[in-house]
Amino acid sequence: MGFEYRLTFSDPNWYSANVAHIADRVRRLPNFKTELDGQEFRLKDESVDNSWSYDLRIFLRPQTIDIEVGGQTPTFYSDFRSIYDWIRRETSAQLVDDDGIPIWEDSS
Repeated sequence: MGFEYRLTFSDPNWYSANVAHIADRVRRLPNFKTELDGQEFRLKDESVDNSWSYDLRIFLRPQTIDIEVGGQTPTFYSDFRSIYDWIRRETSAQLVDDDGIPIWEDSS
């Protein structure tokens, strides 16, 4: 079962100014596999047995980042989480599901 999330930014100017840096960080993730059209990044944990060529896709949209998770694998809980945590240290951003409900809320 797949999940779809969106990372939204309180300061869209920060995202616009840093989207290339975000793309570079995604390319350096341990499970990064390929990039399509400069906006879609595919990741796959090779230790997970499935027929898909990816288990996480990250789309860098003009104002948000869309995340499609194919399953509960380290690509989401470790790779994407590292990007998310880095972004949250840099600016105010919120990960929400397709109903707009926040995911990984800060406990502070």
